[in-house]
Amino acid sequence: MKRNIRSTLLLLLAFLITQCGSDDEKNLKVLIVQPDGQVGKDAIIRSSDPDQNYGGEIELAANVTTAQGPPFIQRALFDFDLSKIPAGSEILMATLSLWYAEGSDSVHSVATGPNTAFLQRITSTWDEATVTWNNQPASVITNRVIINSSSEPEQDYPEIDVTLFVQDMIDNWESSYGFIMFLETEEGIRGLYFASSDHPDPELRPRLHIRYLR
Repeated sequence: MKRNIRSTLLLLLAFLITQCGSDDEKNLKVLIVQPDGQVGKDAIIRSSDPDQNYGGEIELAANVTTAQGPPFIQRALFDFDLSKIPAGSEILMATLSLWYAEGSDSVHSVATGPNTAFLQRITSTWDEATVTWNNQPASVITNRVIINSSSEPEQDYPEIDVTLFVQDMIDNWESSYGFIMFLETEEGIRGLYFASSDHPDPELRPRLHIRYLR
């Protein structure tokens, strides 16, 4: 009798586990976003031209450099359309892939030290066609992501883990407007240069890969 009860309980447990697995598989969704220049939203802001807009560049730069003058800082802003992910979704995995901007005039630089950079969540609105250094949007450090210093001048950064970052974006959709990328140390000569959504090679444009449960 006890053996029969135990067998029944084991069968019931196996059934429940199977049902849970089926529900997870049914609710598991995948979203891959890699926009082009028509729908992509990204820009560079530059301290040397604080009122100038750079919304159509082929690269996303986080750097300190010179242009035959004193050093100036550049930061990159970019966003992805995540409207297909319902509020309350659980982000299981999110990776951001950034590729070196082939064809640009610059390579990753560590001339005066590491070019380690941060990705922070933008919390105020901005427009690709009007954003400048002087009106750059606000951001928060919560769950910010570190981009390690480069070891090669044309290094790619595929599959950067941004899971917690994207979860914050979904949980705070009313105050989430993408990524801002900037150097940890904005002095000397150093920098990172990645392809933007305006880059002519579609394979090099920023890509966000998300797995989530609805």
